[in-house]
Amino acid sequence: MRDNYLFHGVKGMRDVFPEESWKIRQLEEKARALFACYGFGEIRTPLVEHTILFERGVGQGTDIVNKEMFYVPAKEQDGEDDKRNRQMVLRPEATASVVRAYVEHEIAKVSPGCQRYYYIGSMFRYERPQRGRYRQFAQIGIEVLGATQPSMDAEVILLLHDLLAQYGLTSLTFQLNAVGCLICRPPYIRKLQEFARTLQTKLCPDCQIRIEKNPLRLFDCKQPECRKLISQAPVLPDFLCSDCRSHQKAVFQVLEKNNIRFEVEPRLMRGLDYYTRTVFEVISKDLGAQNAVAAGGRYDNLVADLDGPQTPAIGWSLGVERLMELLLDTVWEPTGLDALVVAPGPEFETTFVHVTDMRRQGLRIGMEHEARSVKALLKRADRLHARFALFVSAADPEKLEVKNMQSGEQVALTWDQLKTHISTFSQQKCIGAAKQ
Repeated sequence: MRDNYLFHGVKGMRDVFPEESWKIRQLEEKARALFACYGFGEIRTPLVEHTILFERGVGQGTDIVNKEMFYVPAKEQDGEDDKRNRQMVLRPEATASVVRAYVEHEIAKVSPGCQRYYYIGSMFRYERPQRGRYRQFAQIGIEVLGATQPSMDAEVILLLHDLLAQYGLTSLTFQLNAVGCLICRPPYIRKLQEFARTLQTKLCPDCQIRIEKNPLRLFDCKQPECRKLISQAPVLPDFLCSDCRSHQKAVFQVLEKNNIRFEVEPRLMRGLDYYTRTVFEVISKDLGAQNAVAAGGRYDNLVADLDGPQTPAIGWSLGVERLMELLLDTVWEPTGLDALVVAPGPEFETTFVHVTDMRRQGLRIGMEHEARSVKALLKRADRLHARFALFVSAADPEKLEVKNMQSGEQVALTWDQLKTHISTFSQQKCIGAAKQ
């Protein structure tokens, strides 16, 4: 076994081959189509951001900032390390990046009103790799900036519900909570600290630090003993101000009228500092301890915290790798070749011209360049999910034997007839699918 780093991928990062990537692409395409129905447009932010963006946005007391960021030290032109504001990281999450772009480009001035963005891309966190969790991972997510109404909270949760339903995931649990605002959260934090200090010697070292530095993170601890102790702590919904209570009630009412089932989880806090009012997670019992498929919430102060105008906002993200874990038993619709030329015939150059023309017309035509047995070539056509196998006549390169790989039926056609034949088959298949 080679022990050179050249021949080993980075720990916690993985290669995705076509056998899996075409399935991921289907998930992405379904998401893009549904986002368009809800009026969202795609935003693409850089993979690399300044460290201070996440220190200020995500929060100094979070595990992401304290333990999980991939640093990319920047160099000044004179070769000196720039130790602070220009130090960079691979983005650990997308919300802060989207807000940074919104503020930097003055979108509130350029395009006033509610902005609806979606993103699909890689994030990076230096944490212990485990099932469905990698150090480089993909997320699909949305952000809505400029809407304060509780009905918007309900709408983004409805969107998440509809997307997961399109993926065939209908047995998930939606958990919701209200985490208050700048008015009602401080009294709660003081009460939580008072409670936690009575247990300080029994808590893990990390939680002992959290008591003073970031007490809301006490609910994030994975240590069984800490979780048991903190389960007796006061809960934030009992401290909500009247505005937050009204907001929460309105969100629940809209969801109930749209037949969205959910549970109220008063200890759900989420692991990021910027959340206000509504937070939510989607839980699967099939993922073990790391059971959250998707999560999000409202963050009404983050834009202002990053030196932008006061702008209410809400969003969510879902993990693609965890999603794939839940879809292991899914029967995927192959998106392979329309046809594979398994026997090009002796007039190879003529066949090549026809194949090129078909490709330029939008058909997915593969062609074997290596002489192999017909049996081996048909196996390859099957592995590539080719709908037809093409045999070029040795006597006349303008004529084909076209084998339907599903039914085994074989017909004689010309190249000019082939496109119509493939298109007719596609229409019949769509009609058949619609009748089921």
